[in-house]
Amino acid sequence: MKCPEFKTLLFIFFLILGSQVHAQKFKEFWTKSYNSVFPNNKSIRLQKIQAENDSLKQLNDSLNGAQSYAIDKINYLKKEVTNVKTELYHVQLKQKDSLLLMEQKISSLRDSIKLLSFPIVTCKEEVIQRPGLSDPELINTCRWRHYETIENGVPDAKGRYSWSTLITDLNDDTGRGVANASLFIENKIPELEQKINERLAEDFKALMESEPNCFKKKKEYTNYSLKDMRISISDASEITFEVIYGLPDECFAVNAASTSFKIAELRAFFSE
Repeated sequence: MKCPEFKTLLFIFFLILGSQVHAQKFKEFWTKSYNSVFPNNKSIRLQKIQAENDSLKQLNDSLNGAQSYAIDKINYLKKEVTNVKTELYHVQLKQKDSLLLMEQKISSLRDSIKLLSFPIVTCKEEVIQRPGLSDPELINTCRWRHYETIENGVPDAKGRYSWSTLITDLNDDTGRGVANASLFIENKIPELEQKINERLAEDFKALMESEPNCFKKKKEYTNYSLKDMRISISDASEITFEVIYGLPDECFAVNAASTSFKIAELRAFFSE
């Protein structure tokens, strides 16, 4: 059985609690009524200001977050731009190296083509029958590099051929003939003449022994200069140098002497 003091205390507790609840409700009712009568009172204004401050704080936090995100994004994009620039630089550098390598290969191929094509000669022969001549006139036209040689053989009444050569530069539109010396490097011509004369001198010695009657007045070989030689080329990639000894008519067969070289053999002597 509960004691009377406990009941008394319990009653007082509920009384106080009810009073507090009633007071709270009364306070809420009073505040609501006051606010409806005075809508611009200090409490409401403070609440509005606090709400605005909270809203501004949220907005500021949102702006700070957006700004931080934007800064991070900008820094990322800057890094990407730097990476792209670096990659582009390496690509351009690689492309430059590739172009340089390609140019070197092209240059090498051109040099190879130039070297291989240097001795190539193309020729065509024409046989022309002239009125009053039993033997035809012969014309050999050869092209080598940017030169053309027209070698003309004209027979006499005995069918013996005398030859002449016209050399033209195909880069010259005038079609005028060029001198023998123009085919060669000027300061190398003396050396070339020496090579040619050495061979011709050997042939001259052999001819003197085989045809002594034709060389009674020409006992010794005299060197010839390039301008006094007739030059011809053939599709065998050879160049021939011919000289005339000026022997009597009965020695016509040995009056002309020549020596031939492979064009490639004289590569160092030719002008560009």
